[in-house]
Amino acid sequence: LKNIPTDLKNNKNIKWIEANLNGEEITKLLECSKCLLHPTLSDSFGVVVLEAMSQGCSIIASNMASFPEMVSCENGFLVNPPIATSVNDTYITEFGNSNYFNNYLETLNLDNLTEEIFNNMNTLISNPETTKSLMQGSLKKFSNKFSETVWIRNFKDILKKTVEEHV
Repeated sequence: LKNIPTDLKNNKNIKWIEANLNGEEITKLLECSKCLLHPTLSDSFGVVVLEAMSQGCSIIASNMASFPEMVSCENGFLVNPPIATSVNDTYITEFGNSNYFNNYLETLNLDNLTEEIFNNMNTLISNPETTKSLMQGSLKKFSNKFSETVWIRNFKDILKKTVEEHV
């Protein structure tokens, strides 16, 4: 938070959050939030996105890794990060050379990403019905695809299929 410009840091409409919250604090925060902004350049799964969906937050997340499975027009927006996302590109992930990765991050032009985020946030702010619909979409999508019940059912199905194939 120390590198955030003062005018943004002091904006009463923005709540800046340190990343060292416990699970209960995160849940309480998400319960009273309308949107989770998660424009990551390196997060491969993003449990926080599922946590936010379970609390009915609309989502703005990076169009990479697993996020397209979690976020769609029914519950939020995907923004395009200024990085290469396929294995055919020369981009080295955080699992590769960290010096290369850090140098690469310094060369990024974040203007397009910033504009996409701003436009999507503006849509949420200026269209309360859209926001409400996306929030409901998050609850529905979480319940249908990612809830504990769904995971347990899928795990049981896999287990059953594995046993049947090997008996």
